[in-house]
Amino acid sequence: ATSISRGLRFHLDLVRSPSTQKKKIVGFFFVAFMFALLYFYVLHSAWVISEVYSSPVIIHSTRQPNGTRVFYDDYRETFSWMKQNTPEDSKIFAWWDYGYQITALANRTVITDNNTWNSTQISLVGQAFVLDEDRAIKLLRKFDVDYVFVVFGGVCGMPS
Repeated sequence: ATSISRGLRFHLDLVRSPSTQKKKIVGFFFVAFMFALLYFYVLHSAWVISEVYSSPVIIHSTRQPNGTRVFYDDYRETFSWMKQNTPEDSKIFAWWDYGYQITALANRTVITDNNTWNSTQISLVGQAFVLDEDRAIKLLRKFDVDYVFVVFGGVCGMPS
């Protein structure tokens, strides 16, 4: 019993020694600092996401090599054209990114939009855009679409 109490006293003295206390304090501040870094990283990430995704735009701008600013109003003009020149019951085949915009601004039905949970349907839409024409037209007929919306801004440098 005495050897156990001696061992316990030694252990308690070791735990209470100034060097161990310093290690505990340093460890505590290190963990607190790391937690603060993580906390502020999450706050910053949430702020960046809110800035980027809170202001969706359909009018894009870019700068020419000489510094002049150029605006592209193609999306708004396209949705306006759809609304004015297509029958109200038209079905538009577009990549899902543009689904809500077409629905809201052109008031037309789309095959996929930003809330499409059917991954098979999204996959088929993606395939139709990359397949050769003969196979793509079969998919388009399967979806019974009237119009296909394709975005390409590579030549003029417009973001797509």
